[in-house]
Amino acid sequence: METLQCLPLCLTAKSSFSHSQWSQLSNINLISGFCLPFFQLPTESLFYRAVLQDIIKDCYGITKCEQHVGKIYSKCSSFLDYVRKSLKKLGLDESKLPEKIIMDYYEKYKPRMNELEAFNMLKVFLAPCIETLILLDRLCYLKEQEDIAWSALVKLFDPVKSPRCYAVIALKKQQ
Repeated sequence: METLQCLPLCLTAKSSFSHSQWSQLSNINLISGFCLPFFQLPTESLFYRAVLQDIIKDCYGITKCEQHVGKIYSKCSSFLDYVRKSLKKLGLDESKLPEKIIMDYYEKYKPRMNELEAFNMLKVFLAPCIETLILLDRLCYLKEQEDIAWSALVKLFDPVKSPRCYAVIALKKQQ
């Protein structure tokens, strides 16, 4: 099996890979994190959620909420539908907001969607690096301890299933 070290956005082209090329990737062991094709990043759903948060803050005066909207994006046909269903799920009076106000927020922030997408890509790109640094820091800490006989990072399962597949294992010295 071929080993490929990759970053989370290693497959960023929308159409440069054919079906057969995608299927060949299943034979590659990804050791630095999960590779997510660009077109699968949840940019629009994140955009909807960000604009919704601003609407709730401005129109309802709520800055912090214990409730969550959840995965409602896939069940909505438009931004307006998303806002209406979300407000209902959060128990907020949706009649307080006319369609025009909702769509004005959408139009106000639509030009900034690329900024959100860039930030999200940066976050996805850096997350495995940061997680790896944290694991290595914990391992270094254990290696520095005099009462630790052995310590290592152990891969528990396939990184394609989850990039958080490593465990920090240590054995204490017998006294």
